[in-house]
Parts: sequence; structure tokens; C-alpha cells
Amino acid sequence: METSIICKGNDAFGTCVVHLACTLLLFKYIIKAFIKKILEQKKGNIILIGSGAIVTGSGGGVHYAATKVAQYGICKALTYELLSQGIRSNIITPHIIDTPMLRKRYPDNPEMNAKLSARVPLGRIGLPSD
Repeated sequence: METSIICKGNDAFGTCVVHLACTLLLFKYIIKAFIKKILEQKKGNIILIGSGAIVTGSGGGVHYAATKVAQYGICKALTYELLSQGIRSNIITPHIIDTPMLRKRYPDNPEMNAKLSARVPLGRIGLPSD
């Protein structure tokens, strides 16, 4: 049996580039622009949006879960480096959210929605507006 990283070919690499490179570029350019002000205030919060894939390993393949775990590691490293200066870093990890990515993998029908909803403490699939 082949793993999803092998089956997806170039898509796997593209996913890794998007999720990791975008996170790193965010810190290189955007956070860098604000870090001086945050350090002067001696308090602040950096919040990343990750994925429940860091816990479940699901969400579209090995490559997706791996990049989301890497984002989690970046968040924890930032906390380690900046917490003594009053700056916190957190990552929000939504799980099952009704997006086009979810629907590529799971069809939008009552039976599938019931199965997915049963995996969520709230008892329903999350919405982007949540």
C-alpha cells in the first residue's frame, strides 16, 4: 500500500511549500515588522492558525499533517524564545470545518455528515464563520 505522500507526487511537495514557506515568510516579514513594538511594550500575542491534524494525523495526507506539526513546533519555539520578554505564542487548531478541502475528501450527504459530526465534541461540523 502506498502512502498519500507517494500517491500525491508533486502535490505533496506543493502542500509542504505552501504551509511551511508561508508560515516562515510570515515571521520573516510581518512579525519582524511588529516585533520591535511588541518588545517595547513587553507584552503581546502571536497567534497561528494550524489544524487538528497535529493531533489526529488526518486532513489530507502525510504531507499535510507533517507541515501542520511543523507549524506547531514553530509556535512552541517562539514561545520558548519570547515568553521571558512577555510575548506569548499560541496556535489555534480547528478540526472538522466545512470547507472545499473537507468536501474533496468527504461528500456532503446526511450519512457522511453524521459520521463526521460524531467525531466532534460540539456534535456538528464546524463552519468557517465559527
